[in-house]
Amino acid sequence: GVLVEACTSADKKNIAAYQSLGSLLMQKKDWEMASRVYVRILQIDPNQTAMRQYLAQCYYSLGLVDEAVDELKQVLMTEPGNQQVQRNIELLEQVRGRGKQKPTVQSPAPTGATETKPAEPAAAPVAQ
Repeated sequence: GVLVEACTSADKKNIAAYQSLGSLLMQKKDWEMASRVYVRILQIDPNQTAMRQYLAQCYYSLGLVDEAVDELKQVLMTEPGNQQVQRNIELLEQVRGRGKQKPTVQSPAPTGATETKPAEPAAAPVAQ
């Protein structure tokens, strides 16, 4: 919208403004636009590992598990001892192996959605 255009037409090097915009878009669950903002930040400064993690979260929320894993692996190249990122990669790889199902662990930023359980099988009718 207008806010995105104002931000992108302003100083392209103003990473702080992009970070604020990305955060706002994530709060609104506008994962597509937030991912574009984080990609832009990483074009300006590829070493923004926190922004790369937010981008991974956006990708995951969009169902782009492979892209999320790729971003987190890039974080690990910069921060090889980051156990939380390693754990997130492992969880996402499990998700990828199960066919895009959401993991059963809580994400760092609560989405407000709850996990759904499989439906109980219908009870057999009682013979009379």
